[in-house]
Amino acid sequence: MKTHGFYQSGLGTKLICEDNYPEQIHHYLLAEKALFNLALEDHRVVTEVGCMQGRYLDVVLKKGRQYLGIDVVETYLQEGALIARQKSYDDHRYEFRQVDACCLDQAIEDAKPFAALSEDNLIIYPFNSMGNMSQIELAIDSLIKTKSPFLICTYKTSAESTLARFDYYHRCRYQQLTCGTDAMGVRFTSSEGLNSVAFDRNWITSKFLDQQVNLYPLPLSTIGVVYTNSQTIVQRTRECLL
Repeated sequence: MKTHGFYQSGLGTKLICEDNYPEQIHHYLLAEKALFNLALEDHRVVTEVGCMQGRYLDVVLKKGRQYLGIDVVETYLQEGALIARQKSYDDHRYEFRQVDACCLDQAIEDAKPFAALSEDNLIIYPFNSMGNMSQIELAIDSLIKTKSPFLICTYKTSAESTLARFDYYHRCRYQQLTCGTDAMGVRFTSSEGLNSVAFDRNWITSKFLDQQVNLYPLPLSTIGVVYTNSQTIVQRTRECLL
């Protein structure tokens, strides 16, 4: 089963069931949210790629920003739009689009003037959403074309992180779990179609450097890392830690 089919079938929904999270995953997500809140201060629009039902929809709208949610699975987007309507959010301030991440730059262009200028738009790939994609290199190419600041939230490739991920996927009851290392990083697969990679730092850094984009890694708890192209976000994070 291809990645799209895995999520379209509903099997990927287990990944966002909090009952399946080991302690390290909870800590990772808290750290991701804290860093996102810091980064959000300098932007008026957020584009969430692999948004599912709108992981950061509430945070963005409650902060008075605008939200663009991108996902390939129509069901997730319909659920996200329903949630937004039930909460009576102003529908001029959010939008969900069914788009492959390989076409992100065009999706953002089509959403203007909603998505505004590239520097005003913070793009986030939450909870290893980029590592769960099937055409990662094409997704990176499209991201770079946006010329926007971004956060790629993923896992470290350390032993601690790999063990935490195994526990997490095992709690999701995925069958025939396998773990291996390839050029991209540490990858887990299952018989149902799970295919999730934690990026090797050298691999992902080189992919962006090939197009003259510098990446800056920031830690997320003990098992996670976020890659950003924004020195402003790096500085804000460092100031917060002082």
